[in-house]
Amino acid sequence: MMRRLSLLGFLLVCALSVAQLLHAAWVLPEQVPLHFSFDGTPDSHGSRAALIILNWVLLAFNAALFLALPWLMARLPDDLINLPNKDYWLAPARRQSTLESLASHMRWMGCATQLLMMDLLAQSVKVATGSASALGHSNWSLGIYLLFTALWVGLLYGRFRRPA
Repeated sequence: MMRRLSLLGFLLVCALSVAQLLHAAWVLPEQVPLHFSFDGTPDSHGSRAALIILNWVLLAFNAALFLALPWLMARLPDDLINLPNKDYWLAPARRQSTLESLASHMRWMGCATQLLMMDLLAQSVKVATGSASALGHSNWSLGIYLLFTALWVGLLYGRFRRPA
């Protein structure tokens, strides 16, 4: 159930990203901020096309990475898979279940990564359209992402600890 939910969640986040990019392409002015200083104020500007293309590339890369990596791992030899207690978890009786669990974990990380990208784009659009003078909460966004990453790693290690 969780494995299907992770795939559905990831595909939904990707679909929302597509909608966000289409909306951004519609509302952004021709010149937009492309880079921001640490305090969130824009310090470099460029074309709307550059911002939109960059975000399409990031979305495509994220989708390819988090959908293809589980597929690729299933085809890799075990010595190329880095996993705690690898000999136990990749034993023939558990290998398929382990790979499915890893795929699910990766898709959740993909969701978090794409949500971060969506949030940063939304903040950038506000600045570009004059609704804000600086990114509103980019440091918080990154902090939440890093906290999620730490929890994700902890859950991954917990899932693949050696059973007693």
